[in-house]
Amino acid sequence: MKLPHLLLFALAACSPPVNIGSDEPADYGECEYVARALVECPAMPWGAPRSFATLESLEQRLVGRWAFCGGEKRYTGRGPLLGFSHGTGVEFWSEAGQLHYAFLSGRGSGLARTQDDASAGTVRLLLDNGRGRAVLASGDGQEVSWNVDFFEGQVVLQNGAFDVWNFVPVE
Repeated sequence: MKLPHLLLFALAACSPPVNIGSDEPADYGECEYVARALVECPAMPWGAPRSFATLESLEQRLVGRWAFCGGEKRYTGRGPLLGFSHGTGVEFWSEAGQLHYAFLSGRGSGLARTQDDASAGTVRLLLDNGRGRAVLASGDGQEVSWNVDFFEGQVVLQNGAFDVWNFVPVE
């Protein structure tokens, strides 16, 4: 009796751009690289959402390097979000009175700011009844709004505007 041959196929996973709020049709011909989370999120529960009284206190909490640690698909499907199409994290910093951001690539001590215009730019912070929001304006002219949530029990940055992206501080 001959055993059937087993064929293995490798599939390349990708994250096509999600065309949100545009009249232009999306181009799904190219796929973005999706970086798998290099760190784990802390065990839940994380405590109550933290409320902010001032933009300065929100900025002080936000500034730093944040590594993507996982999330949840809500807009692009259902289930856990194990990868991040923008790299391995994000950094926020203030320079000459302006808040900036850049997505990070690499791992560990080798994390570096992404240099292309679509992955870096300026940030405008807003408060809505104590909840933080960040409008990220990239160098190529695109704007996206993040919900900027922090928690009382764990140091976790969460953006739940569409899919849920969780980040922990880079140490």
